[in-house]
Amino acid sequence: LYFSGSNESAYQGNMWLETMARVEGRPLIIMRERGLVPQLADTSVPVICVPAGTHLMNLDLSTVRVCLYPANVGKN
Repeated sequence: LYFSGSNESAYQGNMWLETMARVEGRPLIIMRERGLVPQLADTSVPVICVPAGTHLMNLDLSTVRVCLYPANVGKN
């Protein structure tokens, strides 16, 4: 799950946490806004925060098969 947005949009990421916890394999939640991380509900899925686009582009995501974008914002 790749999530970016305003503080008011945190609910959009939270809607997917239960689904992400049930995904087979190794799901991961990538957050772009540090302020949204504490607004996430408790989850067993690992969460990383990558605010800078350059750092995101340098991540090795070669094993990713599916990506969910629950919000429509510029950083997506």
